[in-house]
Amino acid sequence: MLTVLKILVALLVFIAVAELARQHPKWGGLISALPWITLLVIVTRHQVDRATATELSRYLWATFWFILPTLLFVGTMAALLDRGFAFYASLGFSTLIAAFANGIVAYWLT
Repeated sequence: MLTVLKILVALLVFIAVAELARQHPKWGGLISALPWITLLVIVTRHQVDRATATELSRYLWATFWFILPTLLFVGTMAALLDRGFAFYASLGFSTLIAAFANGIVAYWLT
C-alpha cells in the first residue's frame, strides 16, 4: 500500500509540474527543482524503515553530490537549445555529459 501511495504522489507531482511548466515556465522550474522525491524518501525511511540519523545523513550527502551532474545536464541542455541545437541532439549530448559526470561522482563516492 505504501508503494502505491509513493507512486501516486510522484505521479501527481509530475502531472502538476508538467502542466504548470506549459503555462508558466518559471513556476514549473521552481516546482520541479524542489526536492519532492528526496523529501518523500527521507520521511519514508525515517517513519517506516526507522533509519538512523547516520543512514539518513549518508543518503542526503549522496543526493547532494549527485545533484551536481543534474545541474550540469540542465545547464548544458538549456545552453545548447539557446544556441539553436536540435532538441534530440541537445538531449543526447546533455545526457552523455551527465552520465559521465554521474560516473565520476559514483566512483568518487565509493
